Amino acid sequence: MAGTAVGIAGLIFAIIASRRTARARRRRQDLLQWAIDRANHAKMEHEILDDLVATNNDPLLARWLWLSHQSGTDMYLALVDEYLSGEKKFTYADLNKIADTGLVGGAWQYRYWLSKIVLRPENRGEDAPAAPQFTSTRVRRHNELRRLEAEGGNAALTALNADPASESGKASHPLGRKPADD
Repeated sequence: MAGTAVGIAGLIFAIIASRRTARARRRRQDLLQWAIDRANHAKMEHEILDDLVATNNDPLLARWLWLSHQSGTDMYLALVDEYLSGEKKFTYADLNKIADTGLVGGAWQYRYWLSKIVLRPENRGEDAPAAPQFTSTRVRRHNELRRLEAEGGNAALTALNADPASESGKASHPLGRKPADD
């Protein structure tokens, strides 16, 4: 009788521990998605950097901008690696879901994610998908603000403050999961 009670208690403990571990893993993955999104904003598109460097003829500013961009890119790559290491399965369909969010902002990022998942067991034997067509919202927005600035000075600032849309707010969770509860 005592052995049965100890066995049942052990089973209950194992179930509780398993649920806690799964919840902690989901929280970690959600936090990594947030960090990937932030790293995506720490780096900039080359077109924007080129324009800023050409507009502000300061070699120190140019160096700082390019170093910040490279740091953001390095952080993005490291966080993607860490995120994928926490996923038991990550298929091409999962990548396409993430590509619809702000976590993958361009073709080079898509190719990086693809290079990391192509040899996973769940993707072997399948042809890798072609990269979707990415449009750079930030570059279009930057060029539009430059045009507005040239036309009317403060109109650019007004337009910037009037547009609350962000590239990263397309979906609450790239894989359709609910955020982890606290």
